[in-house]
Amino acid sequence: GIPTDQETKYRESVHGKALLVKKDDSAPVCNDCHGNHGAAPPGAGSLSAVCGMCHAVEANFYDLSPHKIAFQQQGLPMCETCHGNHEIAKPSDSLIGLESNHLCANCHNPDDPNSAPQQIDSMRVYLARVKAAADSATRHVREAGTRGMVTTDEEFTLKEIDQILIQIRSSIHAFSADSLVPYVNDGLTKSTTVRTAAAALIDEYYFRRWGLGISSIIITLLALALYLKIRSLGK
Repeated sequence: GIPTDQETKYRESVHGKALLVKKDDSAPVCNDCHGNHGAAPPGAGSLSAVCGMCHAVEANFYDLSPHKIAFQQQGLPMCETCHGNHEIAKPSDSLIGLESNHLCANCHNPDDPNSAPQQIDSMRVYLARVKAAADSATRHVREAGTRGMVTTDEEFTLKEIDQILIQIRSSIHAFSADSLVPYVNDGLTKSTTVRTAAAALIDEYYFRRWGLGISSIIITLLALALYLKIRSLGK
């Protein structure tokens, strides 16, 4: 009675594609979760702790979340409840929300008599806000770069913002909007700084361009005046 589609599902999972498509040898395979010679059959104990071996940060946040106790009371596994096991899809920001296509809507709805809807909506808004600010900053930096301006410092800060987004997505597993606030503020501040600096570089590019054009005109007029003066002296 044990299913035999585990390999097929694994091949379609984010782990399987990391190994088989991207050739990432660090991606988990069967024995990373089940063991090898002493492999436990499916169902013989929870595999939730196994996920925490690679995703320790997320597991620590989950341990502090209200979901831990709620899941235990209902006999639900830790990571698998939201992410599945063999056919784990690549996580995305679109999982967060209360619409029918959102993962949170599997257990929650806007009319829940607790703080869950507010927490979910706040986390979704926070993440979207930082992501939008980061995208705007990135566009400005790329525009400045294509115009030949030096954007080394701005690109370095963009990498810091990417790390902040990773921290926000990890912190979501605590399921507390307050835990995201420090990262959100830091991400928004850095994004604004980068966007402002990149915009200044773009303005400087146009200033240089106009300056070069005006200088060229002045030089041309001076050259013409000198030519006419030489001609008049020759006569």
